Amino acid sequence: MIVTVTRQLPANPNAVVSLILPLTAWERTRSRHRFETPTGDIVNVSLPRGTVLHDRALLQSDDGSFLVQVIAKPEPVLTAIAPSPHLLFDEFFMIVCKSLLMLFEHSSGCFFCICFKF
Repeated sequence: MIVTVTRQLPANPNAVVSLILPLTAWERTRSRHRFETPTGDIVNVSLPRGTVLHDRALLQSDDGSFLVQVIAKPEPVLTAIAPSPHLLFDEFFMIVCKSLLMLFEHSSGCFFCICFKF
């Protein structure tokens, strides 16, 4: 099934949703994109540019027949601990200065990796 959503609705915990769409934090910043649900359904998101979706956001199709709920997909988190904020900043700065790795996503979906060494 292919669904196109064009409106974001206010939060409603009692809403009956047609599809659930798990998205990462990065994916929730994509206001115009095609996503696939875990069940294999296609959701075309066509929202105003700059729209950022949050966990439990509700999206509706033009005709109102479909209601899609966006949920935050679990993502890995890195936690750094140091005896003081100053030491934490020093270690972070050293790591960044020695090797900075950036990923740029090309519009075709290919990833380019650029590594700078100081």
